Amino acid sequence: MNHCFALTMPIPYCLCVIDVQQGFSSAAQVASMCAYAVQQAVQHGAFIAIAQYYKYGKTHSVITDILKGVSPAQYGFCMANKDNKESSVRRLLYDRNIQVNSIYICGVNTSACVLCTVDALSKIHPEKTIMVLTKACGDVSDFYHQHGLSLMKKNYRNVILDVYN
Repeated sequence: MNHCFALTMPIPYCLCVIDVQQGFSSAAQVASMCAYAVQQAVQHGAFIAIAQYYKYGKTHSVITDILKGVSPAQYGFCMANKDNKESSVRRLLYDRNIQVNSIYICGVNTSACVLCTVDALSKIHPEKTIMVLTKACGDVSDFYHQHGLSLMKKNYRNVILDVYN
């Protein structure tokens, strides 16, 4: 007798790539590190959520080129604007029924969009570990980048600041 069944493999984590678009001046400085994080996520079978801010252009091609052979089930794009900045990633994860224990975040701007995403995800998932990939985040200046990181470290128990070596 031949029994066929499908195994559902757990998704190890979700990588959120925040606003790495041509319209953000700080995106160019972190695009390659974000691309590295995307490559790692693809290899590990993680879900990749790519947030784009309305009217700031397309996500950098170093990131989208990696996704060209990847199943659309493994990633998704979401559009944010000034009225739904923090909820677009949350909505994408909900709509796709993505269940993970850890969320990794990279992108721009550390003190604004990245911080808003961390805030929203921390509030609805306080039990999940949120790893901010600090070398894959950027801002208009190092002062704002460091300020955003210090706010995350100070205000959220479930947030870990990680540094790629």
